[in-house]
Amino acid sequence: MSLAAFLLVSSQVIAQTSSEFYEKALASFEDKDFETAYIHLKNSLQQNEDSLPAKILMGKVLLISGYMYESEEVLEEALAMGADPSLIVDTLGKVWLYTKQNEKIIDSQFNNLTPKSRNDWQIIVATAHLNLKNIDAARKGYELALKNDPANIRTLNALASLEIRDEQFDKALSYIELSLALEPTNAQTLRIKGDLYLFQKDMPEAITYYKQSYALDVDDPIIKRSLVSAYLQNQDIDSAKQLLDEILQQTPGDPTGMLLKAWLLAKNQLSDDAAKELEKLSSQLAGLSEESLQDDPSLFYVSALSAFALQNYLQAKTFFIQYLNFVPDNIEAIALLAQTHLKLNDPKLALEVMQRHESKLMEKLDNALLLAELYLANDKAFKAVEISGKLKRQYPENPNVELLEIKTLKSRGKLEDALTRLDQSEYAQTNLRFVILRSELLMDMGRLNEADEIADKLLQAVPENIDFLNLKAGIQIRLGNPAVAEQYLDQALAINPEHFSAQFNKANLLSSRGEHQTALQIVEKLNTIQPDNVRILTLLARCQFNANMSDEAEKNLERVLQKDINNLTALELLATIYTQQGELEKAIRQLNVAIKTEPDMAVYQMRRVELYIALKQIDRAAREIKKIHYLVKDDAVGLVELSKLQFKAGLFDDAKQSIADASAIHPDNLFLATEYIRLHLASNDLNKANDMVSKWLQTHPNDSRLLILAGDVNVASDNLDAAFEHYLLALEVNNLNRTAMFKLYQLASRGINSDKFEHFTTEFLQQNPEAHFHRSMFADFLLNQNRFEEASKHYEKLVKIQDLPNKAYMFNNLANIYVNKDLTKANQYIEEALALGAENAAIYDTQGWIKTLQGKHEEGLTILRKSFAMNSNSPSNQYHLAFTLQKLGRTGEAKASLQRALSSDQDFIEKKQAKALLEKL
Repeated sequence: MSLAAFLLVSSQVIAQTSSEFYEKALASFEDKDFETAYIHLKNSLQQNEDSLPAKILMGKVLLISGYMYESEEVLEEALAMGADPSLIVDTLGKVWLYTKQNEKIIDSQFNNLTPKSRNDWQIIVATAHLNLKNIDAARKGYELALKNDPANIRTLNALASLEIRDEQFDKALSYIELSLALEPTNAQTLRIKGDLYLFQKDMPEAITYYKQSYALDVDDPIIKRSLVSAYLQNQDIDSAKQLLDEILQQTPGDPTGMLLKAWLLAKNQLSDDAAKELEKLSSQLAGLSEESLQDDPSLFYVSALSAFALQNYLQAKTFFIQYLNFVPDNIEAIALLAQTHLKLNDPKLALEVMQRHESKLMEKLDNALLLAELYLANDKAFKAVEISGKLKRQYPENPNVELLEIKTLKSRGKLEDALTRLDQSEYAQTNLRFVILRSELLMDMGRLNEADEIADKLLQAVPENIDFLNLKAGIQIRLGNPAVAEQYLDQALAINPEHFSAQFNKANLLSSRGEHQTALQIVEKLNTIQPDNVRILTLLARCQFNANMSDEAEKNLERVLQKDINNLTALELLATIYTQQGELEKAIRQLNVAIKTEPDMAVYQMRRVELYIALKQIDRAAREIKKIHYLVKDDAVGLVELSKLQFKAGLFDDAKQSIADASAIHPDNLFLATEYIRLHLASNDLNKANDMVSKWLQTHPNDSRLLILAGDVNVASDNLDAAFEHYLLALEVNNLNRTAMFKLYQLASRGINSDKFEHFTTEFLQQNPEAHFHRSMFADFLLNQNRFEEASKHYEKLVKIQDLPNKAYMFNNLANIYVNKDLTKANQYIEEALALGAENAAIYDTQGWIKTLQGKHEEGLTILRKSFAMNSNSPSNQYHLAFTLQKLGRTGEAKASLQRALSSDQDFIEKKQAKALLEKL
């Protein structure tokens, strides 16, 4: 194979890898596995930063994952690169709505939208007006959207909600009736009709329509919330119970209805509990004798109890400690001091206070339960299990003991067992603490929608309960709704800015959004309160790592592993840090522990094999690959990943077999077929690659991926005319396909059908003037043919595009075009390139050359040397250095540079001048 052909195949491997990652990301996205989709898209864009499909999908994933500003950046870049705005405006509009950029939405305009996208954008603009309380403008926007699509129920319902908000109830009713005429059984329309009557304080009518809505969509949390809200606003608890009984009669297993009923039944009980606590406190205070009141320790105790009752916990802590200095064995005071530490978010100190008196505390159930809870909070589950066992034998029917048993299962990672045990309990639906624990379990198990439903009901019951707000926020973070989560967290922190768990979740959210420094400040504060909390240390390390504080992150991860040697999050992150630092053996040791902990998780074993390959330990990698094959033999995606490892390890036949096995699992999967073809191509099995691509093109003649692969096979076989035709067909199927355009450019630059390439591109750019990538390729093509005037016209159009990638490179080309005819203009262009912050040998070479031609030889030499230090293999730079050196009278050095330039295998535009200068010297 020729060098040029080899380079083409090498570039195709990169393109193929990018395309492969994109396909996997798309599959993960469709499966709602957004975290995995993000990883694949990141890899895709690392291989090919100009991949428009990957950028568009990345924008959606970032939005869902809560990275609003990152989503905005990548989507706006995609638009600047020529992406179809119809594919972007809905996602970008939602980003701007979430980030409250309502004015930006209103000011933005997009051309060439499809009718549906144009209408979607109109609705987004109207919503932006509504957010700014521009009711009339919002109304006009929705009305225009409705005019464009009179049968759009989404628009009719938006208008109805707007009119309800504006108290234009007759108008709202007219839109609702129109919507119901189109679809009489639309649950959302019926809910909005219920809202209409709710706003008018007509509770019976509101309930009627909410019930109709609920019957159509029993899973919608908003409908359920509305249904109960009508009763709660009317303070009609009995009717709420009656309604819930009707719902449960219709759907006896409905967990939400059961939960709401449980809350209503528990409401009075909660009040009684609060009253009992007040009674208990009053009794303790009133029971002190006159002599006791005159005694200092008792006064300390009274003061501590009063401060505790008034929620002045810092003062209470001081008084309890003073009292216990005098009366160190008062178990009730010890328990209260521990509870005070808990109120101050310091479970470590709380446990230190209590565990010294464990035997005494075990004599009373409440104290024993508190001690067990503290062991759990301090990651000492084994001690909690021990207490749970003792209490279960003493109090076999007690619900609090039963709850502790379930919590110990949860703390040991036995989530299924914990949920099964909870569901078997008679208190599962009637005890609020059981209900809360169920939501937490479901969240830990990834059953987020079910957990969210419970959180909604809890908040309906007690809207300003901080723990419920925080629970809801935690679920929303996991669901990929960070904007919603932040609203609940802000509510919680407005009630209590020091709430520990809410602060933890806020830090987690900020970190996931890329605000690492702000997150770090919060976590550092939490770490001072609970310095040994594994979850906090792990989050602290992650924030430090993301803030480029790898040394600090490493130390904290080591602390985590001292407490929990099998912590997978810490092991994985530490392996990543060691890998980045080049300490591959250390990284392998972390992965060894992870593999021992989770031997069936192939991802850790694959990472370890990558490191073995990097260390050139191919035999060891090959042995491990065999083990991985056993784990993934029935998993098509796993087999594809395995094939890549096998290929890297030089196990080409095994790599092909893995893809063949994957294809056997999904024989009609085009992605797997393209992977198989690529492997044959990469291993130079051209006949097999050609047979396969020809076969698949018979059934998929218009698939651009297959057409590009067919072109690659022809390039590798030196059938360049046939390759050109396949790339051209791929571009005709999808005229924005950058891979096809780039490969056509490469062939045309080698003189293969260059006239046809020029004709096609000229016509295409006339029809698609915003296709910036195609224009840049054509400009490069003209520049390589020394057609400087034509090339400059295209470059000058491109550099006017705001936020276009690689503009520095285009400015540099313009500077080189003008360097021999207008030094002032050339200098202007190179300064533009440098102003973009480009650190590039070619740009510095151009800058230095311009300085030399301006007669600034010393300055020019300094800059040319900098370019040489960045790329010593440029013959053009060698010539520029030689020319400058001879101007400075350094003839010997100039000759040496000229000889290096002329001995290079690379061609360069000033080769004739270099020869002439050498002869002159």
